[in-house]
Amino acid sequence: MIVTPFYAGLLALWFLVLSARVSQRRREGGVPLGDSGDAQMLRVIRGHGNFAEYVPLILLMMAMLELGHTSKYVLHALGIALLVGRVLHGYALSFTQRFLFRALLGHRAHLAGAHRLRGAVRMAGRARLRNHVTVQSRRIEAWPLAKWSI
Repeated sequence: MIVTPFYAGLLALWFLVLSARVSQRRREGGVPLGDSGDAQMLRVIRGHGNFAEYVPLILLMMAMLELGHTSKYVLHALGIALLVGRVLHGYALSFTQRFLFRALLGHRAHLAGAHRLRGAVRMAGRARLRNHVTVQSRRIEAWPLAKWSI
């Protein structure tokens, strides 16, 4: 496995940046817990939280694809979509006052990558199942008495 850990490392660095932004904003606003009704604090928290909610599962799905010998080009395309989407979304929520367009664009890029990832996992699973069934049926046909059994 080479591709998934590469994107996991890059995304971990971005997660550290988002975490530092939440800490910085808490110190600036004197908010020890929650958002204290501060809309900007809520945006920063959600930029960080949204990343934490989506990225681990998608990286796990990418790792499954990579272990299933999916093309490295497909994995890189998914990794780039995830990285760009998460950076745009996190930047828009955590570092700007009201650029909702960037947040939506980043979230849509991320979701498009996730949707393609789900489809790729589903297709890889079907191909593996089809291959397994074919191998099993050949074994049965190769058995000499298989022709006579009901």
